[in-house]
Amino acid sequence: MPFDKGTVNVAFLKTTGAIPAHHLELFQGKAAGKLDDVTDKPQIGWVSGRHLLERKIDEITSETAGFTHLSLRISQRKIPSALLKAECRKEELDYMLAKDVTFVPATVRRNIRREVEEKRLMTMPPSIAGIPFVLNPKDGSIFLSTSSPARVVIFQEIFEQTLKIGSVHLDFANLADLQLGEKLDKHKPVSFSSSQKAQTSELSARDFLTWLWHHSETEEGEVKIRNSSFNCLVEGPFTFASSEECEGGVEISIRKGMPARSAEAKAALAVGKKLRKAKLTISRGKDQWKAGFDADTFIFTSLELPEGEKLDPASAFEERMRLIAEFQTVMTEYARTFFSLLKSTGWKTAQKKIIKWAEDREAC
Repeated sequence: MPFDKGTVNVAFLKTTGAIPAHHLELFQGKAAGKLDDVTDKPQIGWVSGRHLLERKIDEITSETAGFTHLSLRISQRKIPSALLKAECRKEELDYMLAKDVTFVPATVRRNIRREVEEKRLMTMPPSIAGIPFVLNPKDGSIFLSTSSPARVVIFQEIFEQTLKIGSVHLDFANLADLQLGEKLDKHKPVSFSSSQKAQTSELSARDFLTWLWHHSETEEGEVKIRNSSFNCLVEGPFTFASSEECEGGVEISIRKGMPARSAEAKAALAVGKKLRKAKLTISRGKDQWKAGFDADTFIFTSLELPEGEKLDPASAFEERMRLIAEFQTVMTEYARTFFSLLKSTGWKTAQKKIIKWAEDREAC
């Protein structure tokens, strides 16, 4: 499973209430059903984090180093469209031959399709997919392994039904509000071009990511947390985006060569576009975290963690959770630095420097 080793997609969530002491029993009460019972309707339920077939949820199967590790399993049977079409066509030809007609009425076609689905559906193997997650019962933090905003919503719905408490996806607006006490509509968007007016009325995650790119090039992306210094590198592939209301292309992607030094990147900034997607590398000495980042969804893809020590499985899992939490802390600190700059007396000077950085950057 992705939290045990290798890279991981992750969205950060926070519960809106305390985790019940008997939360494992509640998850067991909403455990996934038997695969033999799966029909064409999606069957959704919890399984352990070890594999998608383990329906028993307890301290042995689903807890490691104080963390709850589970998956939300989604199962469904489907008849492949090519097979369904072929079966229906065969029955329609048999009907026309038996009736000595050259067409099949719509009502008969519907009946044929329904009969084929009834005959074939339960012979099809069910498809299964999982949304793995790790919950820290102590502070209600959740690491959800997905790159899909739609799956975040599905998880939140079933999680609330199970534990009777909600969860909040810490996208940029929620991160600013809940962690930093900042409201986006209280801040004006950042301008990266002297010739373009702001396309939106309030601050967005694209402002943050584009500023982080600027910060990485002018200040080596440095932030300090307690006694540690972190640096950030923002690299391509890049996706620049502008408001859907503006004229011209809404998005542009730059993948080949050196995206950060490309003429296309400079031109995108000049017409008011801002970074929506990029690759981040966070470093602290020899330790490095690497991830793709979509500012709009605030989901990190293929997060690569610093190489850990060779430990027993439980200790290694605990170390990986600590490293993921540390990555989240660093990203929160970058957001804190961003808002502190926006509210500082030096913001007007900083804004001019940002525009100059965008307009005077070298392009090849």
